[in-house]
Amino acid sequence: MLPLFGWMLWGCFPDPPTATEDISTRLTMNCILTPDSTDHWIFLSRWYPCSQNPWELSDCERSDANDWSVQDARVVLTSSDSVYVAEELTLDDLAELEIHTNIDYLSCYRFTSDQIIPGAIWHIEATHPELDTVTASTTIPDSATFLSQPPDTVDLSGESLVFSWGPANAAKGYLPSLYLVALNDSAYHYFELGFTGFTLYEGGGASYREREAMESTSISYPVPDLVQQIAFFWKRSYPDMPDVQDCRSIYLILQVDAMTEGLYYTQRWHHQPDPFSSFSAPIAIYSNVENGAGIFGSYTVSSSKNIIVPLETMAEILNGK
Repeated sequence: MLPLFGWMLWGCFPDPPTATEDISTRLTMNCILTPDSTDHWIFLSRWYPCSQNPWELSDCERSDANDWSVQDARVVLTSSDSVYVAEELTLDDLAELEIHTNIDYLSCYRFTSDQIIPGAIWHIEATHPELDTVTASTTIPDSATFLSQPPDTVDLSGESLVFSWGPANAAKGYLPSLYLVALNDSAYHYFELGFTGFTLYEGGGASYREREAMESTSISYPVPDLVQQIAFFWKRSYPDMPDVQDCRSIYLILQVDAMTEGLYYTQRWHHQPDPFSSFSAPIAIYSNVENGAGIFGSYTVSSSKNIIVPLETMAEILNGK
């Protein structure tokens, strides 16, 4: 789930290595915390020269994880009086756990805590006998509180669905994600909507762009555009999506991620731990890691009420009425 990221190339940029500079001991660390999870992942890598491209890397540049993977490190996280030592997990460990098996590292690090709460300040330190020690801090942002939302039921004759929320403490930006959810007796089905620049083409294709995080605390979705997107993504997802007559409920829901500064500047896709990106040599990427590079960030999720799409309205949308 890692498409081409919508990078924003501004912020506090670390200087790139020079031709005469020794980067053999440079360390890059990436870790994203959220109250929505108890398992949290830390990815460590060397400052690898080929990763200086801030865009997607080619297969040849991903060919040998030995070039950038960092093993046998000690990663310690602290918050208030709590201290956590992350465990190192190899690819075999990950495969056994059936998680994070598709990564470009020989190993990664995990710690478990249910104390990732808004307002908490977390510190991290990674040490290695052969590499520079790196440190970083992040404050877990509050969740966004919705101030206004659309009516309880979708109105196809309306112009837009408008949501607004108040500023969240410690948040520097917000990433809104709109989903359509369909429930039947056997499963929960959903897909994302609200993309920008949505254009349909002859032959059934479409082009669109992922939404970027923003400083604004409101967003508007034009109803005609949403109708096109609902019909397109529902039909494209069939047969994974159920038949409308088999659904018990269909609704729209907005998820707003209140993000700390690092995540807002880098615009990482849904904040997934990015298995080997330009963070390894962030020439044009924001970094908040001291004595190295990378992101130690956090985000908190808020969800709107369910905006009901009546089954007869959904049938009209799919039939093009």
